[in-house]
Amino acid sequence: MTLQAIIRQLNIIDGVVQQQDAVPGLMVQSAPPGSQRSRQRDKLLLHLTLDVDYETGSGLYNMLSMTIVNRFYTTGGSVTAALRDAVKACNEALIANNARPNTIRAEGSLVCAVTRGSELFMAQVGDAFAIVGHNFGVERLPTAQPEIATPLGRQVSVDIRYFHNWVQEGDTVLLGGPRLAYTPTQIFVPALSGTNPESAENQLTSILQQQSARILLLFLSRGQGSDVPAAKPIPSQQPSAAPMRRAPVRDPAYLAAETALVRSSGQSAESVSGAAAATTIATSDEDDDPEGVGLEYTSRRAAAKTLGGLSLFTGWVARVLARLHSPDIAGEDPEHPGERTWAIIIAILIPIAVAVILSGVYMQRGDVSQLSQLRQDIRAAFAEAETAVSLNEDPRPYYESVFALADEAMALNPDDPDIIAQRRAAQVALDRLDNVTRLFGTTLYSADAASQFEGVTLSPDPKTGLFLLDRGNRQVVWLPTDSDYTALTGTVPETILRWNDVIGSHVVGGIVDMLWRNNASEVGRPGLAMLDASGAVVTYNPTLNPVLHAAPLNLSSQWSTPVGMTDFQGRVYVLDPGSNRIWRYFPDSDEFTIEGGREAIELDDLALAVDSEIYEKDGSVLLVFSDGDFRQYTGDTLNWDETRLATAGLDQPLIAPSRVKIIGDGFSSSIFVADPATARIIELGPSGNVLAQYKATREDGTELFADMNDFDVAPTLSDLRIFVVSDGVLSVATFSQ
Repeated sequence: MTLQAIIRQLNIIDGVVQQQDAVPGLMVQSAPPGSQRSRQRDKLLLHLTLDVDYETGSGLYNMLSMTIVNRFYTTGGSVTAALRDAVKACNEALIANNARPNTIRAEGSLVCAVTRGSELFMAQVGDAFAIVGHNFGVERLPTAQPEIATPLGRQVSVDIRYFHNWVQEGDTVLLGGPRLAYTPTQIFVPALSGTNPESAENQLTSILQQQSARILLLFLSRGQGSDVPAAKPIPSQQPSAAPMRRAPVRDPAYLAAETALVRSSGQSAESVSGAAAATTIATSDEDDDPEGVGLEYTSRRAAAKTLGGLSLFTGWVARVLARLHSPDIAGEDPEHPGERTWAIIIAILIPIAVAVILSGVYMQRGDVSQLSQLRQDIRAAFAEAETAVSLNEDPRPYYESVFALADEAMALNPDDPDIIAQRRAAQVALDRLDNVTRLFGTTLYSADAASQFEGVTLSPDPKTGLFLLDRGNRQVVWLPTDSDYTALTGTVPETILRWNDVIGSHVVGGIVDMLWRNNASEVGRPGLAMLDASGAVVTYNPTLNPVLHAAPLNLSSQWSTPVGMTDFQGRVYVLDPGSNRIWRYFPDSDEFTIEGGREAIELDDLALAVDSEIYEKDGSVLLVFSDGDFRQYTGDTLNWDETRLATAGLDQPLIAPSRVKIIGDGFSSSIFVADPATARIIELGPSGNVLAQYKATREDGTELFADMNDFDVAPTLSDLRIFVVSDGVLSVATFSQ
């Protein structure tokens, strides 16, 4: 007989227990009719806390609770995956609520627990916590409150803490919110260790004295249990599902189970300790593990399936041999020589087939055993990380070991949702330690194998789309997009320029960089400006005639190694590290000229410079270098270098930055620096202070920014969108997954 849950809710205000059937944010729900098959044995416990008054926020509490319950019971797969989807849905619903005008805005904390047989699964967000009480003491989850606990409803990428425990008869689980988050754990021992529901309530009331708190208590016993309080009726999201029914508040079975707990708690300390030592984890039968989590069950199932197939094959062979040795054939060997040959071949093949099949059984069992061990190692690494945090030690090595173990496990089973969730949890923990904001990458366009995208430029108007510099195919292509750049409106990109094209009297040699020139008064020809290494700026604008125009640049014969260009007040600047110069060209109608004595900005030690930008507010020059240097100059005077970033909030220095771009206008602009070596894009303020660090994950879990060749940021949207090119792929990174 499996363990059953007896559940109590406590709403204490100024030390007085409130007598009420339902408390906002506390809910217990068994699987309703129409639930996913994999959810039918799951009981969901919910503790939600919002920073709003209970009375005014009751509607918001109810809406978020319904969102969690509906999403959990309509999501298939593992318990962890369903919990993750339910918590994310709740977070998204709260963010959407906060974005609406004239509504109650709130943030909060959340803990969701699920009981299944002898297992307890849990997901926490914010300052929520849980305590598991055993006969021998209590266990806090997490062991210590995180230094930074991002609340529910603040950002799209929610930080979720996952836990999995085995429980047994007599255990007690307490789910709590922020009011008790920093209360010492040992205070709860008398109420949660070796106790019963009535005693626990009295002990907690005495412990909390004049405080206020909302608590959800779970007591595990054998036999039938009942939920107190029962969940309110919540409609299922599936159209075909029947409405959920309210569970009974109390019944004789509940009283019997509670009586059993009271009797067990009345034993002496010695007898309780002995009973606890003799108790083992109980399950009803093999069906308690339908997903094959247990090693022994999974191995038996693999072997049974394989040997079942072997028995069918052996039966077929027996029928064939019986046919070959029948009297009709055995007496006619001279006339049927092929029949005996087939019998010999089959006799040889049978042992080979048996050996192959049995070896397959042992290989499958070996994989299952290895996967089970890896799961245990991952859980141990998480526990060591929690311990390191509580001791003020660096938990990074443990989270990094989770990555290595998860990659090894995914090589055995790439689609294991629990391993994927644990890897993501380790990633979130490392991001939090490194003060990194995680984005999610989506592939917008993938070209043929010959393509090598080394540049991407967005036009200010999304209807104009974006442009890609394809060095592999020696061309520049145009991709039309929708109103927010995130969907292509055409199936095939349009080539607007190829190497060796003739434009007027100019022959295109090779494009090294490109940018969009705005329609300012000092700009003769707005549009996509492309720097041709042979000594010209080629401009493309589909609304002008001709659409392509080539403007030769004087003194290009003196260029050494031009690597990029930028513009400022209509001028064009060409970065030439080989000559330690940034060449300066002034607009003259649709052409460019050189002014005597102002041909270039000459700087020392530009040999490793890879990109430059000019700040619009003061004309200062920003330069990034492949060895990690980052400098700002006014004329030839150095204002500051990369050491400033260390004092401005950048803990991990730049390793090998590749691109720098200024997004926005004037004092409201931001500086974005790409550092593929650390898979980051860093956003800086006008004075060089660090505003944010971004990393992005592809659909397959790899780092999107690790191999980027160029990037651009959507200039007209409040919701951050970073466009990245690498090899022959164009991707966009956003907050939402």
